[in-house]
Amino acid sequence: MSVLGIFFDTIARIAPITADSNWGTNSTGSPVTSATRTMTVPSGNPGTIRFEINNETASGKYSKNGGTFTAITDAMTLAIANGDTIALRATGASADVFDVAVYDHTTATAIGTWVGTVA
Repeated sequence: MSVLGIFFDTIARIAPITADSNWGTNSTGSPVTSATRTMTVPSGNPGTIRFEINNETASGKYSKNGGTFTAITDAMTLAIANGDTIALRATGASADVFDVAVYDHTTATAIGTWVGTVA
């Protein structure tokens, strides 16, 4: 087997990161904040998530383990560990939207999405 074949075979065997539930959609308040989700990082997975912004008229932020909300940029990655929690927030004018998808950066598997609309 070629080196490239071994690489892809190894990646295919890594279990993806999961969340206990999807972030869903929220549209109350300013700022509007998602539910907090607990992440499961399987053994052998390096634990890196990636944010992919789909629509951004509001400013998007994340909070890891209840910490300070930090700005999200498109294709940004974040190191996490098993049991870490992630919450998402949108700030802006009324009707502004922050629509983001969260992926396992290693396996490219979708973990969940969130659409926050500022009320």
